[in-house]
Amino acid sequence: MERTINLSSNTRDLNLLLIGKTGSGVSASGNTILGIKVFQSGRSLTSITDRCQKHTAEVANRRVTVIDTPNFFNSNDIDLSVELKRGLNMCSPGIYAILLVLPSHTFTQQDADIMFFFKKMFGEKAMKHTFVLFTHGDELQNESPEQLIRENTELSRLTEVCGGRFHLLNNKDLNNREQVTKLLMKIERMV
Repeated sequence: MERTINLSSNTRDLNLLLIGKTGSGVSASGNTILGIKVFQSGRSLTSITDRCQKHTAEVANRRVTVIDTPNFFNSNDIDLSVELKRGLNMCSPGIYAILLVLPSHTFTQQDADIMFFFKKMFGEKAMKHTFVLFTHGDELQNESPEQLIRENTELSRLTEVCGGRFHLLNNKDLNNREQVTKLLMKIERMV
């Protein structure tokens, strides 16, 4: 069953929905983007985030709102589609971009399934606003995201579905605002 998603093109305010699985760095990415630790994050085998949470900050002369979502595959006590819809409704006039958060050092079928589950739930229009956000940038030795994409057929297919849009983030370097500014510029160019 496809649901509608209200997508915004207001460039003054950026409303970002972060999705991913446990361990991919969804909450940590929200903290890095906002430049402050507002979402609880840490290494865990189970999801720390059990409900959608919203925080807003001034980032690179923009008002940025980040919605952190529960893990796609480990949300035992909630109806994920209902919770995601609640998260989408947290921002007015709508979500500017959806960031699919993936760890750069591993890519599994489960990671690929997240996007296709999301596409089935919210439709093709949502894919035009989706961006792959690679995390654990500190763990890439001399590899680039482009190289990772070229070497993995499924990852290549996934980024293609997302319009070839991706960015690498190092969540251990919260003070590196340049990586966030570049991400926001890429997101603004997307629409």
